[in-house]
Amino acid sequence: MSNSPNWLIIALVSAAIGFCIPYVLKIIYYIFLRLKKNYLEGIWYGYHWTYLNNQPILIKSDWTIKKGVLHRFIVEMKQRDTRLVYTGKIIIEGDHLLIMFGSGQYIEHPVYRFPYPIPSNCKLLYGLWLSFDHDKKIASGGAILSRDELANEQVETVMKSGLKTEKNIILV
Repeated sequence: MSNSPNWLIIALVSAAIGFCIPYVLKIIYYIFLRLKKNYLEGIWYGYHWTYLNNQPILIKSDWTIKKGVLHRFIVEMKQRDTRLVYTGKIIIEGDHLLIMFGSGQYIEHPVYRFPYPIPSNCKLLYGLWLSFDHDKKIASGGAILSRDELANEQVETVMKSGLKTEKNIILV
């Protein structure tokens, strides 16, 4: 017998190393993303108009955005007055944030869309929502995400100044 390793063993070890290299790079990139702080993370305050008993009402909610394991970001939304709680994920779709919520307790799955505020650290995002209103009718309208809590009077002013409307109406 010779002291040189068998060519079959060398080929198998080389193939195993070659197979693992892309996965090792993905793991390193994933760890880098997990350790890097993103400006989307943290507490946001959400506002949108909807209908309850055929009357428009302003819904205020607290959003907590964190990094996810299976998704880049996960989000929890707690509506203040209605006590509804939704969990969801954020998908970055081009230059937009697509936020999809679900809940085991409710039949509706609200969807929000906001511009992806890159590279700035925007404190106010204007977007749209689509779901059922509290009367169980399909509805959509304007939405705001803000780093700072807004008073009721401010919400309507800010919403009308940032979202284009055809008439001076509530954005539902």
